[in-house]
Amino acid sequence: ALEKIVLVGFVGINDPLRPDVKAALEATKKAGLKTVIITGDNKLTAKAIAQELDINVDDESILEGSQLAKMDDQQLLEKVRSIKIYARVTPEDKLRIVNAWQASGEVVAMTGDGINDAPALKKADIGIALGSGTDVAKGAASLILLDNNFQVINNAIEQGRVIYDNIKKVILYLLSDSFSEIVIIFGSLFMGLPIPLVPAQILWINLVTDGFPDMALTIEPGEKEVMKEMPQERNKPILDAERKLLILVISIVTGVTSLALFYYYVKVVGDIELGRTVVFATLGIDSLLYVFSCRTLRHSIFHSHFFKNPYLLIAVGFGAILQVAAIYVPFLQKVLKTVSLGLYEWGIVLSVSFTVIIIIEIIKWIYIVRHKN
Repeated sequence: ALEKIVLVGFVGINDPLRPDVKAALEATKKAGLKTVIITGDNKLTAKAIAQELDINVDDESILEGSQLAKMDDQQLLEKVRSIKIYARVTPEDKLRIVNAWQASGEVVAMTGDGINDAPALKKADIGIALGSGTDVAKGAASLILLDNNFQVINNAIEQGRVIYDNIKKVILYLLSDSFSEIVIIFGSLFMGLPIPLVPAQILWINLVTDGFPDMALTIEPGEKEVMKEMPQERNKPILDAERKLLILVISIVTGVTSLALFYYYVKVVGDIELGRTVVFATLGIDSLLYVFSCRTLRHSIFHSHFFKNPYLLIAVGFGAILQVAAIYVPFLQKVLKTVSLGLYEWGIVLSVSFTVIIIIEIIKWIYIVRHKN
């Protein structure tokens, strides 16, 4: 009976890729991340999928499990960066690949859904199990993709970078103000002057005036560049050279200027309470204004979307109202040891504040030009 069978043709069954996978991989590439295919399928199948995703591969960038088994860990480490596809691999091979990437100094995220993926998922810095995967894979993973969508990984990376960015903005903002107070206090002690700020005023600035903008910065929307920059190095400090310079400059300019004002009002005018109030107002209003420069170091204050974070606007407005109330409301005057200020004093306060902003923007401009070049 078999002799009478006539071959008509072959039927190929293709499991199509999701339409959004190619765009997701392109976004990953722009973010400086490298995607590697590790599969138990034949290398030709894996190569066809890679080509469909516009991943350029050749025979030199494909490694089969049989070849991997003949390599020791050092040989794999030397070649791991050039391999884009691993085919016909075993669970042990996957674990070795993860180890090799980590040994090369990279942070590794591993996706998988089967029992055989569990060791590699556990060893990776971030193990990502598919929602349709086995319970063993889910138990070994750090994250679980409920909808099996690669774009979710990109979204998570973007959100992580935004959070990291906002942490750096908050640190820049808080340390600049705190070190300004340190400069003023130590400067006054060195010059033999009375304390320019009473404890209640320092607490008011730190907790009330700066507290609301500080919280608003934590929910600052992400900038468009966050997914177009290379990943941060694993051991890179959270405060880079640019932020350290800004903290130093803001602290010195604000601190020295406020100290000079206090010296003038104590030694020339002879009114210590007025001098303290001017310093108190300068520190409070100054930090409320330069927070708009701290919200982005990638763009000038004039090129950032001013209304992008309405919570920051509300926080600054509310903080300004409280700062003014601390100077004019009789009850708060008694608590904070302040006196009412005239237009002349407010002119000085605003002049110092805008001077600090101009200096910050000049430093930012220098770094922006340097980054572009």
